[in-house]
Amino acid sequence: MHWQPGNFFFNHLQRQILHSHTIIKDLINADHVDEVSIVDNATTTAAIVLQNVGWAFADGHFQKGDAVVMLHCAFQIQAVKKSIEAYVTHAEGSVIVVHLPFPMNSNEEIIVEFRKGEEGVERVFVDAAHAIGCVHVDVKEIGADICVSNLHKWFFCPPYVAFLYCHKSHLSPACTIMWFHFKRQYMCNRLKKEI
Repeated sequence: MHWQPGNFFFNHLQRQILHSHTIIKDLINADHVDEVSIVDNATTTAAIVLQNVGWAFADGHFQKGDAVVMLHCAFQIQAVKKSIEAYVTHAEGSVIVVHLPFPMNSNEEIIVEFRKGEEGVERVFVDAAHAIGCVHVDVKEIGADICVSNLHKWFFCPPYVAFLYCHKSHLSPACTIMWFHFKRQYMCNRLKKEI
């Protein structure tokens, strides 16, 4: 790489990034590689999603009084929880906290409690920060529109690697901008090779 950075970037790196996206897509059962982005950590991806939520309120897609539902077990000083509260309440939305009475004995109990607060939910954002490598994550099975998980925890990737999944029906500039640059470069390289 150090001797020929251009060769590495144009002929190897992008192909390897596409390969990584494909592995993640297959792992989480996404429909298309365009739905997957690689970022530095789950908190960054949550910030991207919440920025999108802020824009949705500003653009009128979400209305004053619309709500975000989250579980009470979100750690009090967790960056994601504080960010949800900041973005949503600033836009005059509300945050609904679903309490899970511990111990829970089955997945069904969790689902029943969550359903009590989710009436009219338009999008499902799953913060699965520590899930990959510990439990099976199938974005179709869990009905996630947006999902994030760190890969440097239990999936044994290098430090500061996470993925952001955004279902194609909810792809926004925030989700696509990271992927567009790579895809554009990849297509330019393919054209150069064909000419």
